[in-house]
Amino acid sequence: MKDGIPAIRFSPHDMHRSEQKMAHALILKFSAGRPSINDIKSHIDLHWGLSGKLVVGIIDPRHILLNLTSEADVLKTMKGLESRGGLGSLS
Repeated sequence: MKDGIPAIRFSPHDMHRSEQKMAHALILKFSAGRPSINDIKSHIDLHWGLSGKLVVGIIDPRHILLNLTSEADVLKTMKGLESRGGLGSLS
């Protein structure tokens, strides 16, 4: 409790580990609803040419979390999304 409000505290070690795990994460928003995770992952694997492993997670009905393995893949993804105006046929 802090000031009468329930609080969760994280150790500096836990914060550092969380920061490391999310260092190459992106959140994508779908304006008209989110396709299936399998469709998203298949599209990315087929069209984006990422060099590392990709983890796709659901945040809510309109948002997904992409966790990439390198800064190079993050930059490639950001540039590709910008040039295509989104996920193309999936968005």
